Amino acid sequence: MFSAAKMGDVTSDGGAICTGSCDVFINNIPASKLGSGATSTLVGLTALVTGSGTVFINNCPATRCSDKTGCGSVIVTGSPNVFIGN
Repeated sequence: MFSAAKMGDVTSDGGAICTGSCDVFINNIPASKLGSGATSTLVGLTALVTGSGTVFINNCPATRCSDKTGCGSVIVTGSPNVFIGN
């Protein structure tokens, strides 16, 4: 199980998730999903490119700690009490 990712969570290159769902929330913060935007200190703006194979948000895979961005960094922070499996 991995911590669910949401807008504002940090990536390994020092960036952060900057977009999320308009109607699904984790800890009252928009949930992130495959394709959500993330800032990157390496390339500026990138997208989340991996996600859960079993949990979906707005028909897109939900993202979690350890999922990747387009520049190769990974999500390193997430919800302290919402977890998503494979």
